[in-house]
Amino acid sequence: LYISLYVYCTCIMINLLILKHRSYFLCIIYLRYVFFLIIKSIYNTENNFNFTDRKEYVQSLQSTAFT
Repeated sequence: LYISLYVYCTCIMINLLILKHRSYFLCIIYLRYVFFLIIKSIYNTENNFNFTDRKEYVQSLQSTAFT
């Protein structure tokens, strides 16, 4: 379920990137980051992501937003 929602958010991000709606794209990045933190909290006992992993994840999203 969570993976399907993640793929759905990714498809939305790709569509907004093609349409060049920067403001909406940044909103999706924020929502995806929050969604990533929710997944991290759910699977905290299984997968121990540290802060640097989340930081690099957000930086990679921000780098793709402005290319």
